[in-house]
Amino acid sequence: MEILVSVTIELPANAVTFPARCFLCRGSAEITRKVAAAKGIDVAGYGYSSDVEVNLPLCNGCSRHVRRMRAFWWLAAIVLFVAVMAALGGWGLSHDQTWMVILAAMLFMGLGFFSSMILPQLLDQWQLGVSGITHRQKGAVVRLSFRSEESAREVEVLTRDRLSGVLASAEREFIVEQRRREGEELKKVSPRLIFAIVTAVGLGLYVIEPDDPGLGFLAATTAILCAAAVVDPRLPFAIGKYSKSFSRRYVLLARSILVVGILAGLAVALHRQGLI
Repeated sequence: MEILVSVTIELPANAVTFPARCFLCRGSAEITRKVAAAKGIDVAGYGYSSDVEVNLPLCNGCSRHVRRMRAFWWLAAIVLFVAVMAALGGWGLSHDQTWMVILAAMLFMGLGFFSSMILPQLLDQWQLGVSGITHRQKGAVVRLSFRSEESAREVEVLTRDRLSGVLASAEREFIVEQRRREGEELKKVSPRLIFAIVTAVGLGLYVIEPDDPGLGFLAATTAILCAAAVVDPRLPFAIGKYSKSFSRRYVLLARSILVVGILAGLAVALHRQGLI
């Protein structure tokens, strides 16, 4: 499954070493992003696949840009998927065309495979310049695709140096700091998990009392705001007193999402009262 491959190399999974700087802009590395090499098959959540992840160093600015663009492309893919499925399924059912319903089901499986196995590789290759292809020997060896031959050879040399014990001090210090951060992250509850649970609670409130305008307003506002926070957990904090820590554009985005949530909640409440 080599898509948009420029240079492909195989490296020991537990020793893959990237330069101790942002892989995109060559600035100071402040964070790492997981790049996964997948093996197996996964069709819309059905099947089996296993991932081996490597840590790609990025600066905060590049990481935020990658995250925003990733959210946009996933949202576009989901909207297109739902629209095509609804159109095919609805047309087939309304015209009693069983073959169209079967075609919709096959398309669902195909797009599910694309979104779970291929699209992440395409986005990594396009945005990051490196993507995971697959792994072998029970995850001991990973196969990575690099857009630049120079980057591929640099990572190959650093990995070889790490295995031989002569790794440069900058890379050694970065690896130690990276492991320390990973240990701290394991002790924390994921904010995305919390916001996902609150989103589910909001949707639950929506159906508990179908005629209650207050619950309808609370459910719609909470669900929209927390669903956005699942994409970027910093959004709720950019609304209130911590907004000074964020850029003006980001604060405007966060508050716009809050306004959309409030308007949606008002619309639900008014609808439940029979006013609209």
